[in-house]
Amino acid sequence: MIKFEDACQRVGYDHNAKRPETAYKYYAYKDGKAHEFATRQEAQAFSNLVEYTVSNKDEIHAFQDKQTKGEIAAAELWLKELRDDYPELTDKQFGIIYDKAYEDGHSAGYDEVGLHFQDLFYFCMNFVKAGE
Repeated sequence: MIKFEDACQRVGYDHNAKRPETAYKYYAYKDGKAHEFATRQEAQAFSNLVEYTVSNKDEIHAFQDKQTKGEIAAAELWLKELRDDYPELTDKQFGIIYDKAYEDGHSAGYDEVGLHFQDLFYFCMNFVKAGE
């Protein structure tokens, strides 16, 4: 069974990557003019009329998009590999076991779902064999 970390590495997804820190620009208004400052303290020292904006929104959005795409690719690979481990199951059988495994284990991560799947698979197989 593939580990989720292995799937991440195979698709080039670093789930531990750090989000860029949010950078701000501060603006203080005085005498009808806006003045830009590097810190909130500087702006407030200049005027009581202060506002700010995030100056690196594009960088943050690009990071989040990359992370989302990476996680989706890793999850798809992980699921495909899990499916390939159980060729004896029909897609419907796989789906039924997977749904229960996901319900029971998703809060602990993909690898836990895989372990639950494995346990449920063997339980189902033993149950069927016991009826023969």
